[in-house]
Amino acid sequence: MAADDTISLSEAARRAGVPGTTLKRWASQKILDVERGRWTPAAASQARVIARMRDRGYSLAEIRSAVGDGRLAFGSVEELIPIPNRSHSRAEAAKRIGLEEDLIERIMALLGTPMALADRISDAVFVATLWVVGAPASVCVGAVALCWLQEYARARAGGAGMTEVGVLTLNERPTRVVVVVMFLLASVARPDDDPGWATLGAWALVGLGVIGLVQLLVVIRRTLGGGG
Repeated sequence: MAADDTISLSEAARRAGVPGTTLKRWASQKILDVERGRWTPAAASQARVIARMRDRGYSLAEIRSAVGDGRLAFGSVEELIPIPNRSHSRAEAAKRIGLEEDLIERIMALLGTPMALADRISDAVFVATLWVVGAPASVCVGAVALCWLQEYARARAGGAGMTEVGVLTLNERPTRVVVVVMFLLASVARPDDDPGWATLGAWALVGLGVIGLVQLLVVIRRTLGGGG
């Protein structure tokens, strides 16, 4: 292990979201894999998962067993990735590994898995319906890009240690669905209006995208920047 790979105990505690004394206790109990007292980003990430499992009610004995079996290393990710004849819903995966469903979704988005790809495609399909009924393609592309950019920023923040990955903005999927459906119905009901309800709907999505991204970036800056 290279010296560049080590971090201080206080930094590991900050990333894991638990006191340094707790990390030292977990290491002494062989729950955390810490070699010769050297703390690493990987150990801090593992500690963050363990902390979440403790919050979910798992005992130290159960967590120690999971660590021994390697389920907190690669097994958890492997069980989340769908394979032939063996898949789990998000709720099942959350229960099995002790993470929140929203956090699992952000992790999968960061990894670029089929689950994340399906969500991105569904976002694009919703906006494409506005293009079909007359919204400018460039505005629709901008709306989709802002949506994907927000999810990418959220996923990267989660990977950097931000625990508030579930923070809500104005540009969440339920809001986007309501906006698209509302303007589609208006476009069908009054197709001759100028500049067109579909175009207004696409611009509304762009506006939501900008506001949502700004909201998220403010929270990320405040959280990861220590409020400075």
